[in-house]
Parts: sequence; structure tokens; C-alpha cells
Amino acid sequence: MGCFFSKKSRRKSPKKDSALTDGDGSATGNDLPETNNTALGSDSNQEAPKQYSWDKREKSSTGMKFGCYQYYYPELAFHFKDAGLSIFNNNWSNIHDFTPVSGETNWSLLPEDAVVLEYMPLPDPESEFKSVRISTEASRSIVPMTKGGRRTESEESCLFVFFAGDYTTANARKLIDEATTQGFVLIQTKEVSMRPEDVNRVFQNNAESLTEWITKGSVVALELNGDGVVEACRSIANEVFNGTKLFVSESKNTSSRDVDNFFNFADMQMGL
Repeated sequence: MGCFFSKKSRRKSPKKDSALTDGDGSATGNDLPETNNTALGSDSNQEAPKQYSWDKREKSSTGMKFGCYQYYYPELAFHFKDAGLSIFNNNWSNIHDFTPVSGETNWSLLPEDAVVLEYMPLPDPESEFKSVRISTEASRSIVPMTKGGRRTESEESCLFVFFAGDYTTANARKLIDEATTQGFVLIQTKEVSMRPEDVNRVFQNNAESLTEWITKGSVVALELNGDGVVEACRSIANEVFNGTKLFVSESKNTSSRDVDNFFNFADMQMGL
């Protein structure tokens, strides 16, 4: 979920080209497994954002560029909810190239400072979508802006998990604001349901105190990165979210394991 892409051309194969159908080769076919993902694509014949309910599958195309979903219009939050999509299940940089070519690069990630409108223009003033009040400002994006698979500047990451409650989404957004204001970077987010055995496997020594919290609904997890991020997140948890049901990595010595345990579990859940 949560990417926009710019497609330049379609790679031709003398063996496979005759079997390909017309249209966008990057995300086609009903045989792809469904997950909570959305994507925006820029194509010369496309007047409005398209949503797909599967991972980004790059097939027989070249020159494709992907970036984190960065879009806003007043009704978008309701559209996500009505579609059953979580704004936190964002796999924008998890690209599957079914037909890689040795020595060639078929796709790449957009620079972090990329201007969305240079790759995906607003709807034509004469189109039926001209009245949609669209913004591409990062600060207004419904989907949290994540670094994804880009190289991180620090080896220290922290796992911060909110358990189900009345203000889980608002709390996650508040955390992002607090952490990014302090210079830390949001790497990835996930929203998944957990069973008691999942809690034992993911949280290990902390599982006993957390098991009862999963009965209320899904959990929202965030990976934040930067030198000193674990200490900062624990401070934010105590000062801003005191009394909230949450988990925060205890130390930088165990935080990498926390991150790996949770997001490996989440990726497997979303792949089911």
C-alpha cells in the first residue's frame, strides 16, 4: 500500500511479449494475492488515482520509479475506512520484479525530496475530478510518510507498539510528530491482529503482561530510527502516553531484535 509510481516504458521479450496483454504490466491479473495495499500510478491516460489491493508487482516494464503515497483530499480517510484499508500497512518500497534482467535496473525508489506533482500531475481542469481538493504536501498526507527500504543513517532503531484503544490512530500520529520533531526518522509501520501465541513469539520475555491487551483489536507498530531513538521513545512514552497500552523497546541492545521479530511476523501475516 501507499506508493505512487512513474512508468516510462515496457520491456519487450521475444519469448513473452506475445503472451502479454495490453495495458499496465506493473500490477495486472486477478491471480495476485490480495493484501492491504494501495498504489497511485502516473500514466498518460490516467485521470485519477487508482487503488490496488495487492503488493507492487513489477512485470515486463523498465524505468519505473516508486515513492511513498503522499496524497490528501478531504474524503480520503473515509475512503480508506470504507475500503477496509489501514493507513499503516504501507509496503510501498517492497517491490517484486518477476522478470529481472542481468545488468539492468528495471525500477528504483524516488529521491526523498522528490516533488510528487513532477511525477503525478493533478487531474486535468476539464476532467470530472477537477473539484477534488487534492494536496501533495507531506504534512497533510493521510498515509504516514516512511523511509521504507532506503538506506538509514543510523544503526539504532526502536519498536513502538500501540495496542487497541479509542485513540490508537491519533496516538500513533502524535508519536510520529513527537519523534520526527526531535530528528528521528519513521522507517515503517504496520497494523495487524495478534493471537496469544503470536505475542509469545514476538515479545518473548514481555509477553505475559501484553497478552490480555490483544483481545481488544489489532495493534499498530512503528519503527523509528536514529542515534538515541530508544531512550527518546521511552521518554515520549512516559511523558506523552502515560497510562496508554503500549510496548517500547527497552534498550538499544535488544531493539533490533524487537524490530525484526515484529515486522517479520507482520509480513508473514499480510502474506497469508
